[in-house]
Amino acid sequence: MNKVIVFLDCCYPEYVHLDPTLSLKLMQLNATGQSEEAHASISGSQFLKYVMQAFTSRANGGTCKDLDCKCGELLNGDFITLDDLRSYINTHIKSKSLTGILLHQQLHNINEKDIILCFNYKHPVKFEFTLAWLGSLELTVTACVFPEEFKDDFTQLKQLKHVLTSKFMGETI
Repeated sequence: MNKVIVFLDCCYPEYVHLDPTLSLKLMQLNATGQSEEAHASISGSQFLKYVMQAFTSRANGGTCKDLDCKCGELLNGDFITLDDLRSYINTHIKSKSLTGILLHQQLHNINEKDIILCFNYKHPVKFEFTLAWLGSLELTVTACVFPEEFKDDFTQLKQLKHVLTSKFMGETI
């Protein structure tokens, strides 16, 4: 490991100080300044949700949780850089869908190549389910489920049951 990437959404965040003898590179992006309070909802950090959405948007079809938002167009390259992420977050701040955020960053030992945060994976993330009825009427139905169909919580199997039921049985359920 030679690069540390830190995202903080907390009240009065301190800048991270790394041991100088380790020669580590540091990129830190905070949702608030050192003298500001953070704002969170009961569902958690909106800032971190948008960070995660940026990293997974292209693989999830480039969709945003905000209706009519074109933020996915900002992330078309093969990599997501710190500048790309800042633009993505700032787009949501300007549209007022992300409030209480004023980005602050700290960079240490960073050069132009180091601002790459991650690979922008473009292949869709989907789960494919096949339901087959055997007997006198052989029928096979396949449905794909994308993670964004689970709103904010993909851990709920009950929600998966409802999504699959509507895909296999139609919207009449």
